[in-house]
Amino acid sequence: MKKNIHEYIANKTVNVSYNTTPLISSYHAVSFSNMLSTAPETAGLNGWVQRGTIGQIFTDNGMQGTVPVYRYYLNNGTFFFNTNYNEIGNGGDLGHLDYIIGYIYAQPTAGAIPIYRYNSNGKHWYTTNYNELGAGGYKTYGAFIRAYFVYEGIMGYIKQ
Repeated sequence: MKKNIHEYIANKTVNVSYNTTPLISSYHAVSFSNMLSTAPETAGLNGWVQRGTIGQIFTDNGMQGTVPVYRYYLNNGTFFFNTNYNEIGNGGDLGHLDYIIGYIYAQPTAGAIPIYRYNSNGKHWYTTNYNELGAGGYKTYGAFIRAYFVYEGIMGYIKQ
């Protein structure tokens, strides 16, 4: 704290850092469910294929302008992520709320990129690459499974 006070007096600025962790995107090779996780060990378990890190998610809600990312496990055997608790609340008849995986920006912010959300008959896909599905389209998994995804909008903005 003393260091921060001296820094402010000298520079009239204070550098505050917030904890972040990589947010990893994976998909299931059979169900083509998409999962976002901060745990790299989930890749390769029970058919999950890691796509890679899509950005840095805040681990606490101290950063101004951030909102929680809720993780749900749905009755159809897929995961659902959103930043609006009121969209399905605790899950109700659809499934159940697992936990908050972290926090992302609610609005466009310097150094952050959008997370696009898509839906294919109740199975969701999340990506930071708009060109992957654009305004909606077909996604192929492996050599056999193909599904049409409808663009639902931007879920939020993740730090690069």
